[in-house]
Amino acid sequence: MIHLIIHLVLLALKSSENSTRQLPPPPKAFGPRILSAATVRQFPLGFGQCYLLSNIVAEGTKCFQYILAVHDYAGDPSMLIAAESDLAENSGLNLAIYTPGGYQNLGPSESLGDISLFEDVAVEVARSRMGLE
Repeated sequence: MIHLIIHLVLLALKSSENSTRQLPPPPKAFGPRILSAATVRQFPLGFGQCYLLSNIVAEGTKCFQYILAVHDYAGDPSMLIAAESDLAENSGLNLAIYTPGGYQNLGPSESLGDISLFEDVAVEVARSRMGLE
């Protein structure tokens, strides 16, 4: 009886060694690489959370006035809506959207320099993109 149990355990170990385990892919990085930022406000949106960021320091030639970071129910970032300017182009503030699917520049707006107006616009864009209208 003990030999049968040992044999079954050895078979189980051998079969687990032969099967290849696939790890889930790492989350796809998107958007700017933020080195530091201050969270001004946090609030729920849909099944996730939003974080309104200011005082943003990021890598690259983009300068970010504000970012609304939208996280899904699992806590992973799903969308970044930014008031950004490009230092290389010496441009004014543009409304931009970063998602795992890509980048979209929605164009300039004078209201993006005011944090309250930016928040209103960014939340409406996020609600629309998430189908929460």
